[in-house]
Amino acid sequence: MDIVFAPGTLANGRFRVMNMFHAKETQLYNVKDTQQGDLECILKLYKRDIFDDAYYNETNFLKACKGKKGFPYLFSEFPFTHGNIDDVRRWGHLLSQLKMRSYRFTMANTVRIGYRCLELLEKMHVMGYVHMDVHHQNIMVEHDYDGELKLNLIDFEFTSKIHPPPSCYNFLAWHSSLNVATHGDYTPIDDLHADPMRHFPNAESQWLGRLYIEIERQRTDGYDKSKILEILNAAVPGIDPRSPIDFSYHAGTYWIH
Repeated sequence: MDIVFAPGTLANGRFRVMNMFHAKETQLYNVKDTQQGDLECILKLYKRDIFDDAYYNETNFLKACKGKKGFPYLFSEFPFTHGNIDDVRRWGHLLSQLKMRSYRFTMANTVRIGYRCLELLEKMHVMGYVHMDVHHQNIMVEHDYDGELKLNLIDFEFTSKIHPPPSCYNFLAWHSSLNVATHGDYTPIDDLHADPMRHFPNAESQWLGRLYIEIERQRTDGYDKSKILEILNAAVPGIDPRSPIDFSYHAGTYWIH
């Protein structure tokens, strides 16, 4: 899809286009809302016909969660010649793009990030929705007013009502088993399910295997947040999963420790 909005364009008579920064399945533009004091937002263009379902899935959820922390704020939606458009408040930086010391998060920050993701997903489920596309490129990190880093979920193109149970999408590697993600064959039983602990031989990471086992158990026995919190609370001695994420800021770059 060719670029639709050139820099300087006033989209829908309201949103001043600064630049386009993503152009794959959808186009994403940095814009300023001239009706909100030039507040920086993201304009998302869905190509008509091909991504109509994705547009309606995302728009319906954004309307349902409007004003709730941890999710984008939908300012406007409008049809366009080339497709349909959402415009939402900008939410910081992609988790996948933040710098990591030693190329990985500390185990303490891993627990903190995991806890915050759990809280956001639980909030969605309480509202009656399931995300169905959770991965590191759909998690935003925001430097909040209190000085802490907060997480926000984005991209609700596959979001569905929990009831009736939605179909499962397995067309991307991060939805597949570890074996498939590493270029192996599909198997009837997920490789992690067969022996999850063997993937976490180090004592400091074994809580991840226990967490996987517990979540698998809850698929049939029902959701029990207290059991998940037990594992997270004990994962790293002395670390409360609710404690602030350790980070530093240098020369315009956020570093998560």
